[in-house]
Amino acid sequence: MQTPLKPLNLITVDTNQLFANGFKSIAKSLDQKTPDLKEFFNRAWKILEPATPLIDAWYLDYVLEYLAAVDMGQIKRLIINIPPRHAKSMLVSTIWPAWSWIERPWLRWVFASYSSSLSTKLSIDRRELIQSPWYRENWGDVVAMSDDQNVKDEFQNVHRGRMISLGVGGSVTGKGGHRVVFDDLINPHQAESETVRETSLRFLDRTLMTRLDDPENGAMIGVEQRTHALDTTAHILKNAGWTHVSLPAIAEKKTTLVFPISKRVVVREEGALLSPGRVSLAKLEELKGSMGPRAFAAQMQQNPETEEGGLLKRSWWKHYKKLPYVHLRHWSWDTAMEDGEENDYSVGILFAHCAEGSFIERLVRARLQYPELRRMICEEWNAYPASALLIEDKVSGKSLAQDIRRNTSIPVIPVKPAGDKVFRVSLCSPYVASGRVFLPEDGPWVADFKEECAAFPRVQHDDRVDAFSQGMNYYYLNSGVPIAALSTDKYTGGRGVDWA
Repeated sequence: MQTPLKPLNLITVDTNQLFANGFKSIAKSLDQKTPDLKEFFNRAWKILEPATPLIDAWYLDYVLEYLAAVDMGQIKRLIINIPPRHAKSMLVSTIWPAWSWIERPWLRWVFASYSSSLSTKLSIDRRELIQSPWYRENWGDVVAMSDDQNVKDEFQNVHRGRMISLGVGGSVTGKGGHRVVFDDLINPHQAESETVRETSLRFLDRTLMTRLDDPENGAMIGVEQRTHALDTTAHILKNAGWTHVSLPAIAEKKTTLVFPISKRVVVREEGALLSPGRVSLAKLEELKGSMGPRAFAAQMQQNPETEEGGLLKRSWWKHYKKLPYVHLRHWSWDTAMEDGEENDYSVGILFAHCAEGSFIERLVRARLQYPELRRMICEEWNAYPASALLIEDKVSGKSLAQDIRRNTSIPVIPVKPAGDKVFRVSLCSPYVASGRVFLPEDGPWVADFKEECAAFPRVQHDDRVDAFSQGMNYYYLNSGVPIAALSTDKYTGGRGVDWA
């Protein structure tokens, strides 16, 4: 059994000294009368989630330090993006305010969420924690609740500290606070609605932003899963002075994170999960399938894109049910030869060309080592023969191209990339914009392909884009004639150049 924590005696604390000592020394600076925020969080979790074991993870410490930095006056404007089901509301809207009242019971808080029901639920959790036997036994003499103001949406302590909760559109006329917390101001299920977004952002600007009793020293704290390229986070980051904490479920690149107080360093390698004990890679892949790649990129990866995208906009792609009369086919391969989860994929795209434009007939994608990759390329060729097989002439593809040319009859064309990736995509994007590139209506890979293209170049893996731009540019801009010259019965399944 853990030893009960002793109650706090109010003392004067030098916040500069607190900052110098660091997050782990906060308890010592308070003469060991209150726990540090991490210790408090661990104990409070058992009260609020008695049936759910707390899965410890570094990101909990990371966010808690940022919240502690707000208490110390180091940060006054903070926006935090965390995937759903990673305890974001428990961290920011429930446990932290209860801890903060132990040292500063006079603080007045305003909390807001997209609906009054969600805001009320979080308020009930806060009040339940503050009124729990554990909390009252340790700090009841400091944070005693006021009898005349103790309802689920608004309660007050005897030091006149107050916590008010409301949904978007709710009124706090005549009331303000030292801290304003907004937790998911936009309903994720309605984020595509421009009306819903504008209503939430107007409420933020015209109501919440005006509720700080002391605009110079008060703190605004937001926490949300990203929902749209024009969501709350995008809106407030247009203004300077905000500290932004963004934690994708899967690291899209190698990232070094420095904790704001302790200066602890965490390095997230590309592909690293935020909390593998909480949500596995298999579960994330399942979520991606059910949510769709665009919603997954926003809510889980904190990387929303505009509806249209950038160089390859979503609305530009055309779709087909049945291929027309095709006069030429070719494969384009972007290769990588490692099979680890953090490594790139190998991608092959089968293009079919005709008078109407270019049709992507097939796309295959896998992480494979050299022998398996070579076998797959040959098997795909035998099942879907074409006029030529393009392989990027780089380290991973050079030896593969030589091997296939030497030991098979497949007409391999090594392609040397020109310029950087963005340049190569910009060369072929006009063909997509003009409506001359078609995708199959029922292709299981189409949604992910379009999302990667729309998100490019800000995307974790761009292998599908690389294979696409290589195939398009070689055919249309550089060497269309050499591909066409290879269009004989030998390479088109015995049906000549019109094989369809």
